[in-house]
Amino acid sequence: MSTMLLRAAQADVTPQPGHAMAGYIARGRETALGTHDPLRATLICLGTGTGAVAWLCLDAVAVDVGLSTDLRSAVARALAVPADNVVVCASHTHSGPEGWTGPLHPADEGARDAALIGELVAAVDRLARQAAVRPEPVEAHWCLVPAPNAGANRHHPDGWHDNRTGILALRAPGGGPVRAMLFDYASHPTVLGPENLHWSADWPGLARHVLEEALTALAGFTGGGQARPIVGFLQGPAGDASPRLLRRGRGFTEVARIGAILSGTVLRGLHDDAQPLPNVDAPRVHRGAAELHVRPLPTPEHAARQLAAAQEAWCGQAGTPEAPDARIAMTRLEGARRQQRLSQVELPETMRLPMTVVSLGEVAWLHLPVEPFGTLAARIARDSPFTTTRVIGYSDGYFGYVADEAGHEAGTYEALSSLFSLEESESLVRQAIRLAHEAASAT
Repeated sequence: MSTMLLRAAQADVTPQPGHAMAGYIARGRETALGTHDPLRATLICLGTGTGAVAWLCLDAVAVDVGLSTDLRSAVARALAVPADNVVVCASHTHSGPEGWTGPLHPADEGARDAALIGELVAAVDRLARQAAVRPEPVEAHWCLVPAPNAGANRHHPDGWHDNRTGILALRAPGGGPVRAMLFDYASHPTVLGPENLHWSADWPGLARHVLEEALTALAGFTGGGQARPIVGFLQGPAGDASPRLLRRGRGFTEVARIGAILSGTVLRGLHDDAQPLPNVDAPRVHRGAAELHVRPLPTPEHAARQLAAAQEAWCGQAGTPEAPDARIAMTRLEGARRQQRLSQVELPETMRLPMTVVSLGEVAWLHLPVEPFGTLAARIARDSPFTTTRVIGYSDGYFGYVADEAGHEAGTYEALSSLFSLEESESLVRQAIRLAHEAASAT
């Protein structure tokens, strides 16, 4: 089978304590007291020059367009690849710094921290330069396997959720040890709640750590050396997916449990199901953009009525705040408050959302800068011309939630918070499918 050139590295990019944390409205502007586990930047680059793709995976709640542009430029310079061939993907941990992006929603408070951003960009530049001097040939293996019990639809126990994980394993030639791995899964990293005041990658970080340790041990046992593999994580269409209905607590013990479940599934898939990707000599990257209209906002009177209804529903659940129904009621109240604040903010009529299709043969990753609902992503994957298409959110920008018809009808937190109507959700689906077809034609 064909080999490709791998350049990969990872770095600890955890800020010092004392900076505001991102992710939860209920946390306010509380600052981090310390670090529980490191926030990492992981770089996996396949190929060279225009025939390359570089995934930069970051333990962050999001990356806005400005931060993504700076990070992509740093990676492109160091690896001598086009900036368009670099994709920056956030894990969406809710225990990272606010300062990397500032407020994620026009109705929220917060501020970018120029010093923190400068430190991050410098760290990624060093990381990319480190990867550049350590090229090695690899063979690509792939599988898509069921991964139950690590995430679920966060509104209904029987709601739709893509409970599969896609695993790209990059092995030394001849079926040798795994040198790097990229896996995706759709679920909010929200085991840790707003009461947590320590930096943490949440369950994606634990899953990565377990995989790195296990793969290192396997390589050593089989005589493949002790080089630690690089493992990156891609967050899937998690707009309506989280551990909410599965978690047994909100602490680090539960982070470990969820992360262990997913990492065990990935290890099993790697050794039972992964197969070489045939006839793949280089990745392909195809970029585009979706133009979406910002939704008409309700009148102040209508917004006030929705807020009052949400407040009443929450009052009926406030006695058991961590129960799933109470969490749904609380987030819906937060959404109604957001919507009311949003009506006082001046917004553009349209927004331009960057989209990127990365393909390796018949496997494609379609990257979007939003939190899409699972049913929307499923339609994109179904109508994509590639045999397998994994929809990845939180990439190269952040434009909030994109809810489906059921979410809008129910008035969920995500729909109330969204900048886009149901019609624009449908438009995004159509434009993403069109981009996938363009990418397939270009290859």
